[in-house]
Amino acid sequence: MLFDAPFQLGPFAVDHDGRLALATPDSLPRFHIEWRGCRVEAVLRGEIGDGGAPAGDRGELSLHAIVGRVPSTARIGSDHATAQRGSVFEALRALPAALPAGWRADLLADHRVALQCASKIDMPMTVDALLTDVTLFLLALGPYLELLAELGVEAPAAGAPGMVKTCPG
Repeated sequence: MLFDAPFQLGPFAVDHDGRLALATPDSLPRFHIEWRGCRVEAVLRGEIGDGGAPAGDRGELSLHAIVGRVPSTARIGSDHATAQRGSVFEALRALPAALPAGWRADLLADHRVALQCASKIDMPMTVDALLTDVTLFLLALGPYLELLAELGVEAPAAGAPGMVKTCPG
């Protein structure tokens, strides 16, 4: 190995086998990826054990995806579009019952739609295990993206959470 293990790499402590643990109990490693037009954010947290001490062998991987936006009333110019907006809201009300266990759907104040889940993980973990968990989430997310797009949920604006910018600057 090029580095003498164990060593610290950003928020991670890397052991002799290349497994990752949190360098400090309060570090919150995170990264995001863009997949099928969605921004997916991954956050790794250390689990707190009994008595408030860090539980070094357990952690949590949270995954959060902004999957689209409910069409705005400002863009609606026909009765068909108004009905489509109503069907989107109806589908969003039914969506939580169809999601896998541990997943949650949220309609944010700006009408963005988010899907998220959190799972317990063993720490330290390999990069392979981390990427496998993220990939499984992305694969499971696919059918929901297709369903929501078919119902009229607009694809998220590229790289821009919150309000869509409509003027320069």
